[in-house]
Amino acid sequence: MSTMVSARQLLTRSLRGEVSYGAVSGTIVHTDEQTAGRARGPSRTWAADPGSSLLATIILHRSDLPPAPAASLVVGWAAAAAVAEQLSASTSRGADGISLKWPNDIFLDDRKLGGVLVETAGQDWLLAGIGINLTSCPPDETLRTPATFLGAAGCTPNRDDLLSAILTNLHAAAGYTVNRLLDSINGYMRYLNYRVVLHQGKNRIHGRFSGIGPEGEALIEAKGETIHCFSGEMEPDQAAAGSPVSL
Repeated sequence: MSTMVSARQLLTRSLRGEVSYGAVSGTIVHTDEQTAGRARGPSRTWAADPGSSLLATIILHRSDLPPAPAASLVVGWAAAAAVAEQLSASTSRGADGISLKWPNDIFLDDRKLGGVLVETAGQDWLLAGIGINLTSCPPDETLRTPATFLGAAGCTPNRDDLLSAILTNLHAAAGYTVNRLLDSINGYMRYLNYRVVLHQGKNRIHGRFSGIGPEGEALIEAKGETIHCFSGEMEPDQAAAGSPVSL
């Protein structure tokens, strides 16, 4: 069972009055091992060996998050910034290489370090699932996107400290203006100002990725107009002159 499922069950029982805890914003459900973690997409799962990763779901009341942009991006920024702080504090490389790949992945250099999945729970609650590889990751042949872990960069943070830093960043975000928060998120955004291809089913949108809009959408500049994209998979446009394969 995933922490997301466990958190949803806990919140439901708490709201029904069956238990006296759970319906408190900031409550964390975490585990040491996961074999069927939830991931974006109906058939995607995330697995992690015992002790290898930060695996948690944070129960959040909507009032404790800013109204915009999308909650998944706010949580993703909070996690990426916390990882960057840990890297800066414990390695000589600093925070270089940490980025967010729209809409919900955390990258270290050219490899996926973790991800965020946010789901609603009724009208007032959100479940923010976070997975970050700390000491190992699955082999490349088992993944759609090659992965890495913080230990490969010489950083092995304490999971509790990392969770605490994420919560601190979420608390800070609640007091930011929308523009300040968008600037903070865009500061970590992968492929920013590069030509990309956005895959939406059979459709392909080619253009320059100019950042995140106020509703969490990807802004693609193409043919003199701005296209607001709320879903899809983004990758660099390798056919475009000067476009990098990765950042």
